[in-house]
Amino acid sequence: MANHQDQVISLAQARNILQNFISPNISLVNIRQSNPNLHNVGLTAHDLFLQIRIIFHSQNDVDHYLENYLTAHGPNRLGELMNRGIPVPNTNFRITPLDCATLWSANDRMVQLLYDWGSNASFTSIQRSREMNMEFGNHFAMIRYFNHLQHFRLNGYDNYNYPPLNGLRNVEEFHDTINQRIWQASEQNLFFPGRRVINILNRRRRQDANQNNYQGEYHRNNRNLNNDDNDNNNNYYNR
Repeated sequence: MANHQDQVISLAQARNILQNFISPNISLVNIRQSNPNLHNVGLTAHDLFLQIRIIFHSQNDVDHYLENYLTAHGPNRLGELMNRGIPVPNTNFRITPLDCATLWSANDRMVQLLYDWGSNASFTSIQRSREMNMEFGNHFAMIRYFNHLQHFRLNGYDNYNYPPLNGLRNVEEFHDTINQRIWQASEQNLFFPGRRVINILNRRRRQDANQNNYQGEYHRNNRNLNNDDNDNNNNYYNR
């Protein structure tokens, strides 16, 4: 009888099983309250929240969250978030947001989005060097589905009554994702901030400049009107 761990399961099946352990719409507040000691492993609630968004939500949701994070915390803190890994128990691995997208998204646009936000492919645990590029697909096929967030409380109730997440990936589902990761690792210009960050910051600078120009013109016009009123008043009283 075949071991159930050797069975190939779809990404949709794996996500359904994972929802026994992780609430896809858990809030930052609930993550903080349920995991008060995250700082002991060098993490924040945002690290878990981002990776949950990557696993269960669309790239538009992730993009919206990262833009809000940039606004609240600035580009340097965002760079740390994009390249900080979550430790996997009993291993030396840490799963970065880019690793998470590679393991849990069949959409190469999610991987591209994280790269554009400043994720650095050279920081990841899954793929360390360009020499591994040609073998990456084979390595990926051997990575079983596993819940790398299992040591956190992310659903508000105990997980013990559910069977563990096991099974092999259908590599064909991840064809575009794997190719995107291989392309990223071959890029020479790996730096932060990413293109998405630069574009947003430049857009905001232009908006601020336009707003300042508008306010300056408004005040100049008001001063001119006040001067005209004063001239008219002086002319009236000097008649």
